[in-house]
Formats: sequence, structure tokens, C-alpha cells
Amino acid sequence: MEVFGFETITQPDGFPVPGSRNGSLYIIDVTDFNDPVVHNIGYDPSDELLWFYHGVTWKDVDLDGDLDAITCRMSRPASRCINQWLTPVLP
Repeated sequence: MEVFGFETITQPDGFPVPGSRNGSLYIIDVTDFNDPVVHNIGYDPSDELLWFYHGVTWKDVDLDGDLDAITCRMSRPASRCINQWLTPVLP
């Protein structure tokens, strides 16, 4: 409730093994638990690397009053690991 004003689950995704798909960071609206709505906030279709995501921490990084997602992602093969700051905007 604190981030979006409705019940959500934050789901980091992906796994660093050969043959696995690209991961992302998902926000799942569980206001209606029988009909969850999934929002993908981490996937960039223009990025050619395959990423997997770790946990996420919510913090108002830019001091605008809205919580931002701070996460760590790593590419496959394990060549790059970066921290990522996302300011999610949901429809």
C-alpha cells in the first residue's frame, strides 16, 4: 500500500543458468487476489543482455515523495552486475 496505494507484491525474477529466459522486476497488484495484475518494470527490450534480478528495496531516492525501487541485477554470462534505480509508474 505504501508504494502504489493498493496491495502489491514485488517479484524479482530470472536465474543465471544456461537455457533460462531473461528476468525482470515485477509489481503484482493483488487487490483482487483471484485476478492479480502483473506490471513489468525491469525489462528493457532494447537491451541484448540477459539479466536476472535480486531483491528490491523501496526508498525515496530523489526526495519527490514517491518510493523508488533499488535493485541489483546481473547479466548472463556473469559479466556485468549493476545496481539499478527505478521510478516505477504504473498505468
